[in-house]
Amino acid sequence: MENQIKKSWPKRHPILTTLGVIIILGYLFSLAGEKSASTNTGTASAPQEQAVAAVKVSAETLRQAYKANEVSGDNQYKGKLVEIAGTIDSIGKDITDEAYVTFETPESVSFDHVQCMFKKSEEATLGTLTKGQKITLQGTVSGASLGSVIVRGCTVVSQ
Repeated sequence: MENQIKKSWPKRHPILTTLGVIIILGYLFSLAGEKSASTNTGTASAPQEQAVAAVKVSAETLRQAYKANEVSGDNQYKGKLVEIAGTIDSIGKDITDEAYVTFETPESVSFDHVQCMFKKSEEATLGTLTKGQKITLQGTVSGASLGSVIVRGCTVVSQ
């Protein structure tokens, strides 16, 4: 009888391991880029942002703009304050424990959502929301990450 050495999971599944690492690194790099971009704008642009009116857009219109052409979507929405209306698909926290809301899409299975990220101070409000509820949120579009449109610094405007 041969003495078999049991291989570890990463050695048995190198493709899945590599894919998982790439996805996690991509997500972390997108977070780091968004945070450094927001610190670069800092307090110098804060007074200007308050004077800017939010662009009103439905979640589906925003999602379709990025789905059709991410570069065009960035040109139209990235860095802009938007007021997004739609129906809640999910409420949760990501791997960094940041609370989020995603909006429903017309497709039964979709991996490209509009994902609105919230600060810890907004979690009490998020606790009152439910899936299927119509809602309007306000935040700043930071672009697309892993197919979803990411909106940061969100607050609930109406529920």
